[in-house]
Parts: sequence; structure tokens; C-alpha cells
Amino acid sequence: MGYRFPEETYKKLPASGRIIFGNDETKLIELKVYAHEYEAKLPSVIEIDGRSGANDLTNLFGEAQKFKNPKTSALLQELLPYAAGKGDLVADFFLGSGTTLHALMRLNRKTGLDIKWLGVEASYNFDELVVPRVKKAAFAVDWLKGQPIGTDGPGLFMRIQTLEQYDDTLQNLAQDTAVGDSGDLLADYPAFALCYRLDSALRKPYLGLEHFSSPFGYQLKRADKGGAAQPCEVDLVESLPYLLGMDVTRLYREAQGVVLLGRNRRSQSLAVFFRDGAAPG
Repeated sequence: MGYRFPEETYKKLPASGRIIFGNDETKLIELKVYAHEYEAKLPSVIEIDGRSGANDLTNLFGEAQKFKNPKTSALLQELLPYAAGKGDLVADFFLGSGTTLHALMRLNRKTGLDIKWLGVEASYNFDELVVPRVKKAAFAVDWLKGQPIGTDGPGLFMRIQTLEQYDDTLQNLAQDTAVGDSGDLLADYPAFALCYRLDSALRKPYLGLEHFSSPFGYQLKRADKGGAAQPCEVDLVESLPYLLGMDVTRLYREAQGVVLLGRNRRSQSLAVFFRDGAAPG
């Protein structure tokens, strides 16, 4: 049977009203059973403390209210196996505090499902909360007051890719807000107008080919929280295969450049050659 009674309950069954008899001999005798007496709960019955989501973050970072109203990791651990199987990919396009990723790491460690995950987040929570949370979860399973209890975490291989946002684009535009040839301003309210007069050298496509003369050392400005945009290096060799949808099978790097071999999404062979225009020879 899927349920059990304590031994003393069996002794009291006749007097407890737990035995249900029919009106005649054609009715089978039944036992009255409650959900909490099942060894394995019904799929629709999940008992989880709703505060455990906030408690997880408090234990990980050693401070309360790190993120308001986080989801409960234990709940997602119960629900995800109904939607994903071994080796599947789970995507969360609104990561928030990273609960989905944390739940999948725990689930993989417990069940061996080897579920892969993809997370997307546009806010500063990604750098300040999600990445540290995932790293901590990879190092140790249990934490208390910001300190790890052991070093028994599952480990982690994670690739982070940053996409240029609107603010970043404005920072990278070389703009000329001087008075036009006719002596008129670009707009009645230039401080609020999303219109920029680019000088003649920049009227060609944004960031012309001369900017890509070398695959190494290329930089773009990235707007940071509460400060001015800072130049950040961009890995062109890593970025281009993503844009081409290329599955790289081999990479050759030499002093004067890089060669990538692989296939596109149509299984056609591709070869990409990066040559450092600044290199001698």
C-alpha cells in the first residue's frame, strides 16, 4: 500500500471510525486515509515553507533582504522534473535573484539529470547577485550566515556573455552637437532629442572595417552603475562564431592571427580567418 498507519492506530481502528462498512455484503470495506499519512505525497501536494527562498539568500550572503520576495528553490526543485528530463535545457529569461539556476544545480547534484541551463537578466542583479550566488552554490551545498559548511559543491562551468545595451550604444557614439550648417540647432530641445549629428567620417556604417584591423585589443565603452562608461575589451574571436551560428571544431592561433574551422546551422563547412593588421609580415 502507498500509506501506513502507526501500530497503535491499527489497534484503535474499530473504535476510531476509520473503517467504512457498506449497507450490505456487496460493498467492499474501506479505510479512511489522510494525505499526511502517505509515504510519498501526491504530485499535487507540496509542503514547502514560503520563507525558505529568503532564508537561502540570507544564509548565502550573510545579510537579510538581499533581494525582495525571491522564489523558493525547493519549490522549483519539485516542479522542474515534471517539465525537463535528463540532458534537457532549461531557460529562464527573467533571472531575478537566480533561484532557477540555484534549484537546477541542487537538482542535478541530487538526481544526476545533468540538466543544462540558460539565464538572461538585464538588471545589475546579474553581476551583483546572480553570479556570486551561482559561484557560492558551486563551492558548497549548504551555507550559514555567509559562510560555507564544507566544500562539497558540484562545481561549475559557466559562460557569461554581455550584450551591448542602449546606454552603452549612446556612450560609444561619437556625436557632434554643434550648430548645423544653417545655423539652427538639431532640435528645439537638444538635451532630450534622440538625434545626433555625426561628423562626415562617421556617416558610413557605425564602426567601420578599419576598427577591426586586429582581432585583439578591441574595446567598447560600457555604462556602469552610478558612474561614467569605462572601456571594456571585446573578444572578437569569441563573438563572431555566435553571430554566424558557427559550431567551432578547431581553432589555430598564431602570432599574426587566428583561424577557426567548423560548420554553420546548415551543416556547411566554414573557415574564418582573423589576421592582425598590426602584426609585422
